[in-house]
Amino acid sequence: MKPLRLVLVAVLAGGTVAGAQAATRPEPTGPSGAAPRASVPATQAELVCPGSPLAGVDGVEDVRTSGVVAGQSATDDLVRRLVRPPDEQGRLQVSPLGGEADRPVERDRVARGGSLAQGATITGTGDHAPGLVGAEEVVASNDQVRGASTAPCVVTSADQWLVAGGSGAGRQERLLVSNPGENPVSVDVTGLGERRPQTPPAGQDVTVPPRSRVALLLDGITGASASQVVRVRATGGPVAAWVVDHWVDGLEPRGLEVVPATGGPSREQVLGAISKGESARVVVGAPGSRDAVVKVRAVGSDRARSVAVATVPAGTSRSVDVDVESGVVAYTVTSDEPVVAAAEVVGSASRTGGQDMSWSTATPAVRDLVGAVVPNAVAGLPRHVQLTAPSGAAEAEVVSVYAGEATTTTVSLERDRSTVVPLEDVDAVWVRRVSGDVHASLLTKGETGPGTPVLSVTPLLRARVADRTVEVLPVP
Repeated sequence: MKPLRLVLVAVLAGGTVAGAQAATRPEPTGPSGAAPRASVPATQAELVCPGSPLAGVDGVEDVRTSGVVAGQSATDDLVRRLVRPPDEQGRLQVSPLGGEADRPVERDRVARGGSLAQGATITGTGDHAPGLVGAEEVVASNDQVRGASTAPCVVTSADQWLVAGGSGAGRQERLLVSNPGENPVSVDVTGLGERRPQTPPAGQDVTVPPRSRVALLLDGITGASASQVVRVRATGGPVAAWVVDHWVDGLEPRGLEVVPATGGPSREQVLGAISKGESARVVVGAPGSRDAVVKVRAVGSDRARSVAVATVPAGTSRSVDVDVESGVVAYTVTSDEPVVAAAEVVGSASRTGGQDMSWSTATPAVRDLVGAVVPNAVAGLPRHVQLTAPSGAAEAEVVSVYAGEATTTTVSLERDRSTVVPLEDVDAVWVRRVSGDVHASLLTKGETGPGTPVLSVTPLLRARVADRTVEVLPVP
């Protein structure tokens, strides 16, 4: 039995971000006279990675970064708990966006030379498709950019919300939009400003050519504000989108984060892996036609407490400062109207003045399986998975894989509690729901060297195991 299905790693000049989609749990046999239902295992999976975060904007000089993109499918044992694995022997490969695919690999971890500056796709077929996850990790330490980001590679969508950015001196946001399809796609970018909804002319009918990426300065589209809350809608095919938050305060770089889409409008959002730093805030957007009354709570291992209450006028966004918590907590955002949200932490300065920042996006509840890859662009960075149970008692399994060996930890949570599971050496991690509603995020916090702190939060996204559920009719 193979303990590990396959891993790919690509060395590049750029990037971050990840994901996969909903898994389907096998249905039990129905009552007498009813047709049983059976899950069909996924045999095709594709994730899109953003590429170099600070390259590709017309008229703006590129800032060089280095990084790694990695993909991995779930272990055989984990897949079998959810669905019968495909019989077809498949393969896993990384392809530069707009370029030729890598040759299939036959060993667990493979380095790919060359630049993936415009992004990449990770594809899994056959028995390498179920539970596929991917991520891109960027690390930089120079006069223009300092910090690190580990973000998931994602499935594409025709409609997504992104929350990130700020108005500090030297702060700049870029919008990356990737089209992995074979046809051009038209994209409209709208926003929730501090005073009114925004439909900027520069953000309408943006063409993204086939198998390519477009990079835009977000400030030039929606204007500078305390935060950016934008909606990206595509016509002609789905796309993947990220916001790159890059901050240089005077001559001092203060951080880098590549932020994936957050959860869609909902009356409850869970923002995980909030660590102690210099400052913290929650950014909330109210896209509906009525004002939203929002409550923010900090959920930790031994208590949950209210930290803020705010009213967000319809069609606008608000930045809500919250207390800097000790340890690691999750923020739950509840509202009487659907909202979108994300949380920022500005890390504490190192002895030499270096800082980094993180953005925590809203994570999905674990319906069957979520996961993330750790590309390990820098070896030895501390990693932790935080699990949160906002609506009731829950139980989940944390399955981490390193060098082909899987380790499983069972975690039980009371309602309104969170817990942190440290990961020693890890290539990838999945969380499987046993009972209740659980949300999961990955925290990376440490240093790549003197004066270069690292702070990044990666949401654990749905890792698709089954494509659909079909009726199984008995033969007469």
